[in-house]
Amino acid sequence: MSGVCIFRHPLAPGAFQLHLGAAGDDLTVAQHRIDGATISRWSLRSGERRWLREVAGRPWLSPGGERSVTQGSSLIINDTQTGRCLDELGGGGGYSRAAWSPCGTRLATVHFLRGACRLQVWSLASGRPFLSLADGGRLGGNLEFQTPAVLLLWFSSEIRRWDLQQLRELPPLRGHHNDIGALVHTPTHIASLGDCDGTAVVWSASGRRRSALPGGIMRLALSEPLADGRRLLASGGVRGEISVLTFPELSPVSTFAGHDDAIRALRFAGDTLVSATTAELASWDLSAHCAAPRREPVPGSANPIRKAELTTLRARLIQQEAEGGISEAHRVATEEVLSAARTVRFQHRRLCLSELTCAAVSPDRRYLACGSEDDVRPWDDQEGAVTIWEISTGRCVASIEGILDAVRHTRGRICTELLRWSPDSSRLAVCYNLNSIGIWEAFAATPIPPFVVWASDGMDLPAIFDWSPEGDRLVLGRVRIWGALPDSLIMQL
Repeated sequence: MSGVCIFRHPLAPGAFQLHLGAAGDDLTVAQHRIDGATISRWSLRSGERRWLREVAGRPWLSPGGERSVTQGSSLIINDTQTGRCLDELGGGGGYSRAAWSPCGTRLATVHFLRGACRLQVWSLASGRPFLSLADGGRLGGNLEFQTPAVLLLWFSSEIRRWDLQQLRELPPLRGHHNDIGALVHTPTHIASLGDCDGTAVVWSASGRRRSALPGGIMRLALSEPLADGRRLLASGGVRGEISVLTFPELSPVSTFAGHDDAIRALRFAGDTLVSATTAELASWDLSAHCAAPRREPVPGSANPIRKAELTTLRARLIQQEAEGGISEAHRVATEEVLSAARTVRFQHRRLCLSELTCAAVSPDRRYLACGSEDDVRPWDDQEGAVTIWEISTGRCVASIEGILDAVRHTRGRICTELLRWSPDSSRLAVCYNLNSIGIWEAFAATPIPPFVVWASDGMDLPAIFDWSPEGDRLVLGRVRIWGALPDSLIMQL
């Protein structure tokens, strides 16, 4: 089973580097050339090119492609469609590489000037860098955000990592005997590929695992989580072939001929894969690979009661109750529903990281959120996860993974103070890293906290916090906010 080609279009020749950004139906393509660059916008459905614009410098696209950053005497952030300057940052001069954080609020740059390298991480809200390092030649290479709080930079055969919350470098990852050619990641896994030997190394909380892939791979791309929690990994080869594998298992799914030349860029947009060479752009329908595999029914639920049947049954029982009161039919129906409910089992695509640390039921009584921590890593480098279950079916509907320093506190008991649902059951306030509070969209495809606050009384207990009845404010008690010591704090969201 191979990918179905949706469209194929030629690109202007001469580009030595390509970048892709995708959001909704929009695909943005940036082509770097010796004499400048172009940015174009395409429709993922029809393949129609909507516009093409020449730009100065070398633009680095944001994840959605709606913004770009270019290097001149300073760093300039532009609207890709209009070219309008949105912001101007310092730190110009020399050749640079740039990476946007997943939520688009941070920017990391590496500058190469007169043989020296400098790494800077910028907050786009303040327009200033909060991390700046000069490290000789060891900072040269590629960089990406693994999460908004962890930056990856790889050069030669090692991967360097920075914790942007505690502003410290984490232990490097070493597992290749030659240069790293490509890298992809999730909040909990990193996969890197050797430039020559085709050896893939997957790092996770449980250690590293080596897998052999065909040689000659140029680019990798990773899909968002599918409906059943799986991810797909696509690789593009030097001869234009495209392979699809499961991730992180790296089990082969299919291989098909994509282009006649080496693939220079790959990106997933839902169940569509976009590939590009220096002269051609194509997209592929991988919906057949993205379909959830058939699951065996849970024992004891061979004849589940469907929602439509329950609605009809409820209407008939209400009518009968109005005419003659509660009858034996009501008792039989109640027993059938309870019998079906007893077969509900909470099942997930993988086991929880470790023992549960907290749990909370949503206000609408539909969902159960459970927090867990990873006890494989050292205490100061643990990660946590929050898993959200649908109570009526036991189905996992969302998972927030890679939470820095786990969802826990030092007393080690399950409690409800670490998780708080918003009144409309759409957001979660989570206490993690002992005294940090983050707010996640509970059911977002890639949950990233847009709001984080450090709240502490200096003790080893989680902060006291809760939502306002309207859900537009978070109330914190017994807190320390950057040196202030109020008895309580009301934060407008």
